[in-house]
Amino acid sequence: MSFCRFTNEYLIDNYTFIDNLFISEYLPYAPENAVRVYVFGLFLCSNPISRDNSLDSMSASLNLPIDDIVNSFEYWAEQGLVTITSKAPLEVRYLPVKTSIAPPKKFKPEKYSDFNVALQQLFPTRMITPNEYNEYYNVIESRHIQPEAMLMIIQYCVNLKGVDIRFPYIIAVAKDWANSGIKTCADVEEKLKEYESTSDSIKTILATLGKKNTGDLEDREYYLKWTKSWGFDFASILFAAKQCKNKGGMKKLDSLLDKYYKLNLYTIKEMEEYKAHRDTLYSIAKDVSKTIGLYYESYDYIVESYISPWVQRGFDKDSIVTVAQYCFRRNIRTIEGVNHAINKFYKLGLVSVDSINRYIDHLLENDNIIARILEKAGCARTVLSADRDYYNTWSTIWGFSDEMIEYAATLAVNTSLPLSYINKVLSRWNSEKITTLEEAKKSSQNVKSETQTQKDYITRNYSNEELDAFFNDDGFDTTEI
Repeated sequence: MSFCRFTNEYLIDNYTFIDNLFISEYLPYAPENAVRVYVFGLFLCSNPISRDNSLDSMSASLNLPIDDIVNSFEYWAEQGLVTITSKAPLEVRYLPVKTSIAPPKKFKPEKYSDFNVALQQLFPTRMITPNEYNEYYNVIESRHIQPEAMLMIIQYCVNLKGVDIRFPYIIAVAKDWANSGIKTCADVEEKLKEYESTSDSIKTILATLGKKNTGDLEDREYYLKWTKSWGFDFASILFAAKQCKNKGGMKKLDSLLDKYYKLNLYTIKEMEEYKAHRDTLYSIAKDVSKTIGLYYESYDYIVESYISPWVQRGFDKDSIVTVAQYCFRRNIRTIEGVNHAINKFYKLGLVSVDSINRYIDHLLENDNIIARILEKAGCARTVLSADRDYYNTWSTIWGFSDEMIEYAATLAVNTSLPLSYINKVLSRWNSEKITTLEEAKKSSQNVKSETQTQKDYITRNYSNEELDAFFNDDGFDTTEI
């Protein structure tokens, strides 16, 4: 164990430092998930012995499949920012950013003379630097891309972003296309035709999202993923886009379609039904929160953790709000308190608003009876939970009528613990099989006063099995919520 270590609290409150060179030279051109993985990995590096420093933990924290994380680290290994020391299990070591920029490899000028001339013509407003030339040569040779195909990729990027485009962006596009098998002029032509066929659709989607641009490379990649990889048609994508208008553009739409994809919702009808159900859940969450006096900026957690499970158990909006109203009257003002009440009603088999109301009415009727018993015993106070427990035992388990319980209460007047005394009297009647008021009155003359000496009781040692047989319930209180 380390002699000196940071506490978990220190690590949480501390900082994760990111090299400015990474931000300026790598972040703008890296895939989004690769950036998330790199930064989170830096965070994990600050606490290498933590149980959370694992591939599974990163997958759960980032909500990314393990394969995506592995691919992201392989991407950064290619960039020279990490080294993968083991693949099974995966072990990654972060390298200083500055050392990742190796000295440029030397190429013979005559080998790429025609390429150089054509490349410079694509950038008439600036001179191509030797370092930039070398970057293109490296990609051509390491990814086996035809020089003419590379020029077509560069031309496409210039048309998309303008002549001021920075070369790392072009390099990133070329590598991505090469990884997809696009390395020849014919491959690039096919890719560009595919992009061109999506132009009108992407323009319509962007307009629906409230965007005025006509789309870029990332937008086209999104669209191809949605249609070719995930199987959505244009109409379904457009329906989803309407739900994301002015809420984050293509990234927000991608997130929504990702959710639909994971839920196997592909058609407009399926999405409409899911959206209607989701809107109902959020409406319930807001009504419940309002009823108990709470407000949340986002109801996502409430819906996922509470409302959805309640609805799955059979509760509807009316019954859930009824429980919330009941909780408010009982001074229960937390969502977890409402959840506790919902769980109790569910165990009692009460999920409809009618059954819940009938049960609550029954409780109120019992409270009125208990209040009358307390009054006869000389107790001037409100009904408590312990009183309800006593009454449930006397009436439901022992089977005494309210008349007999009230008579026992009159015997408890002026005693120090009236409820305990009533319980003692009724317990004696129960053991003597007394079931009528007349029998009770005849027996009461033999009941010893509270100050009389108690009889000696025969003690016995019970086995665990005998005790388990007696205490065979879960302690669930069915007399109140």
